[in-house]
Amino acid sequence: MPDHTIDSISTRDARFRLPPGAGTDSIHTNPEYCLAVTMLGSGDLCGTGIALTLGEGNRLVCETIELLAKPLAGLPIEELMADFGRRSRMLADDPCLRWLGPHKGIVHLALASITNACFDLWAKSRGIPLWKLLLDLTPQQVVDLLDLSYLEDVLTKDDALALLQAKLPCRSSRESILTTGYPGYDTSVGWIAYNDDKVAELAARAVDLGFRAFKLKVGSPDSTRDLRRAAMLRERVGSSGNLMFDAKIAWCSRTSCNTVGSISCRPIVRDWPASASFLRSVCWRENLGCPCRRMSATWDKSISIWCCSTILLWDTKSCSWNTYHTCAIILSFLPR
Repeated sequence: MPDHTIDSISTRDARFRLPPGAGTDSIHTNPEYCLAVTMLGSGDLCGTGIALTLGEGNRLVCETIELLAKPLAGLPIEELMADFGRRSRMLADDPCLRWLGPHKGIVHLALASITNACFDLWAKSRGIPLWKLLLDLTPQQVVDLLDLSYLEDVLTKDDALALLQAKLPCRSSRESILTTGYPGYDTSVGWIAYNDDKVAELAARAVDLGFRAFKLKVGSPDSTRDLRRAAMLRERVGSSGNLMFDAKIAWCSRTSCNTVGSISCRPIVRDWPASASFLRSVCWRENLGCPCRRMSATWDKSISIWCCSTILLWDTKSCSWNTYHTCAIILSFLPR
């Protein structure tokens, strides 16, 4: 196959105004959807990566991308992706920018955009969709894509390799997902600035389109508003619909348990962000073992950037809430 070399690196600060109320939650009350775009050129090909931000900070992410991506210039894409886990760690450990990240904030977002651009260029250089490229990789090649450095206390490279190898023989039983797709959820029905009528209207439309899972933004100053909206949404989507609550950082663990425990329309998941350092301390203190083997995945800015969050799950068997601290996903194609 032709060996495409990265011969140009550029960024774009893309911004999109939202309709009134759209995109709002308990913290972000007037968001502007922005994309920090990385563009890696190789001849007539361009690998594009994005990271979502919400306003003026998008410019800072673009500037950080330009600084962090400099070492990629002149690298053949196949050489880069053959050992991407180590290469991405080198980018994250930039001696001048390391102290600004890399697992939080601007550096995290910049690395996510760069990572997506690398994967996009890789797939385009081979002339196949990214999902097909990833599925064709061996377990060892998958592991070599990953920087597992800050998870090594709970998930080593050998552990990750063993997980993939164990599931490989039964891959055919899961191939139907290529035709049916993964079920999605609708987060646009429950922005926190929407009034009840708007939520009801959008929920009805989503149900008609076939959605069965819905996310509601909560964390209002008046908690009774959250309870009223949750009950109303449950009524609209029916008992078979799955509800998810997102409070960002407006609720602590205790508030979350008390508030959610006081309503009858049990959601299946309630999440808020937590840092990697918090995750590590919780795992050690509560002896949770290996959370990434016990918890379903959550998604963050990039297909290969690790994310961590505190999640409350409603256990239908014990009728109680269980708190997990998860270091989410390796790649979107990891076997379930």
